[in-house]
Amino acid sequence: MSEHHEHDWQEVSRHRTSTGVVTYLGCACGRWQLSLVEASLEESSHIYVRS
Repeated sequence: MSEHHEHDWQEVSRHRTSTGVVTYLGCACGRWQLSLVEASLEESSHIYVRS
């Protein structure tokens, strides 16, 4: 049986790149999330990668 875990994402680092702004988020459980806000778009959009 698996337990439901509500992640508490904390920003670890943020970097401006030619593609946009990349933000690394971590949870105390060891999971990571990456967010990219693309510079080419007028409005913010997010692409998430989780591990």
